[in-house]
Amino acid sequence: MDYPVPDFGQDHDIKASLNNERLASKMVGKEWRFKTPGSWEEYRNKAKDTNYNFKPALDHDVVSTQKNIANAEGEYGNWDLVQTSSDPICSSAGCTQYKHPEPPKGHPMNYFVPDFGVDNEIINSMEDERVASTMLSHEWKFKTPGSFEKYKNKAKDTMYNFKPALSEDMVTTHTNMNNAIAQYGNWDLVQLNANAPDPSCPSSGCEKSEYVKEEEAKIVDYPAPRPLDSDVLGTINNEERASTALGHTWNV
Repeated sequence: MDYPVPDFGQDHDIKASLNNERLASKMVGKEWRFKTPGSWEEYRNKAKDTNYNFKPALDHDVVSTQKNIANAEGEYGNWDLVQTSSDPICSSAGCTQYKHPEPPKGHPMNYFVPDFGVDNEIINSMEDERVASTMLSHEWKFKTPGSFEKYKNKAKDTMYNFKPALSEDMVTTHTNMNNAIAQYGNWDLVQLNANAPDPSCPSSGCEKSEYVKEEEAKIVDYPAPRPLDSDVLGTINNEERASTALGHTWNV
């Protein structure tokens, strides 16, 4: 622990990201504002303007009622709420108008079935199993520690996480993709690479549709100012400086 770590200054990835943010903000006319009165008013939680009482004091009548109930239960026991008086909407014969109708009678049930013992096919199958087990010197074992270990589902020994949380990069990529779809519409994935093999096409290639031709015409080969991206150049430079500082040579 506490070993020296060389300081090469701000990483090129950070510099490139800051520069990209400035260019993007200028292109879309966006100005970020943080820790200013305007940004505080725009992004603050306005619900906090109201000091809600999440545990208000009970009304005097409610307090008196609860006290009287507690005193009555302490003297007479807990309440057993049952209907002990007649219901004015029912007749003297009882409440019959709201009963569920009897279900229609279906097939016969609960009728007598004679018991003639074990079926001959079952007896023959059990005898055949005993003969086969004797011939093969096999003994069936069920509900024993040995049989449990032999036939258990060993995959259950590992508690798999079938719904792992996505990494931060995946969450960011998913958010960016949804934002792009919301702004520009759903993706229309078509095969634009005519050099990719297609088993349904002849050796001369696949006939391009008008749509594919129009999409290919939109492709512009922008000139690259340098062969390597700034991120790649920064990474290579950082590796060289770190190897020099640590006296390490990669053998690849």
